[in-house]
Amino acid sequence: MYCGSEDTVKNGHVGVKQLYKCKDCGRQFVGGERINAEQIWHSYVFGHQTIRELSVRNNCSEKTIRRKLAKVEPQRRFIEPRDVILEMDTTYFGRGSGLMVFLDALKNEVLLSYWVKYETTSLYVSGVNVLRQRGFRILGIVCDGRKGLATAFGDMRVQLCQFHQIQAVRRYLTLNPKLQASAELLALTRMLPYLSKAAFIKRLSDWKTRWNDFLQEKTTLQNSERKVFTHRKLRSAYRSLKSNSHWLFVFEGTNLPRTTSALEGLFSHLKRCLHNHNGLSDANRSKIVFGFLEAWGNQKSSV
Repeated sequence: MYCGSEDTVKNGHVGVKQLYKCKDCGRQFVGGERINAEQIWHSYVFGHQTIRELSVRNNCSEKTIRRKLAKVEPQRRFIEPRDVILEMDTTYFGRGSGLMVFLDALKNEVLLSYWVKYETTSLYVSGVNVLRQRGFRILGIVCDGRKGLATAFGDMRVQLCQFHQIQAVRRYLTLNPKLQASAELLALTRMLPYLSKAAFIKRLSDWKTRWNDFLQEKTTLQNSERKVFTHRKLRSAYRSLKSNSHWLFVFEGTNLPRTTSALEGLFSHLKRCLHNHNGLSDANRSKIVFGFLEAWGNQKSSV
């Protein structure tokens, strides 16, 4: 007759031993050790253990491990509404498979996440509205420089991620530009984290004055009389900095972060975790992803 259980720890593995009692003689004895499904799940998701490694560690078949993992359903936590600063961004796991995440920068806690096919401004606005409806008071937003995103939230404070801005300019100019004007603009862009708004705008204006004639140069297209600007990518890089400069320094005098680095760290840990589990079905991948996000605030120190 089964009468209870007790936790055991062996070689770092947490299991549960079954306790039995004989009805006839009253003798109690300990049966075989049962595998703790929750502990298996924790090792699988946060300990980067594969199914094969878990089967060896727990002295059981891979089929048993799969069965234990299938039983675990990560629970959605209720988060009390509070004042938050949102970091929001989307990471992709393949073509048309993006994960949009809204993270509270004050507590490094995921508040909302869902799968999206494409990253759009309307989806970000929808997510912010969902959080507002749940009672969260949004003190500010940190996001990338997607066109129209900074102005999509009315009079709310919006900080464009300086790291994303630097990456955007790099895409226009490459990491090692050959033109002197491009090299100077890239160097100035890399100074974003170290300059105030006034200092950056002054240096950007000085750069524009120095290279204005160069930027106005045009080239006649072959087999056509149409003329186009010769240094179009350089002009695009400058225009991006000029247009976004208003939102790149909103953090000054506030507690807003200047980048979405906390969210980038989360994405990095998540993808490293999934890298150990190739061949996952969409359902199992979603289960791991959302289980990871639910536990991120408490588990970040151990992942």
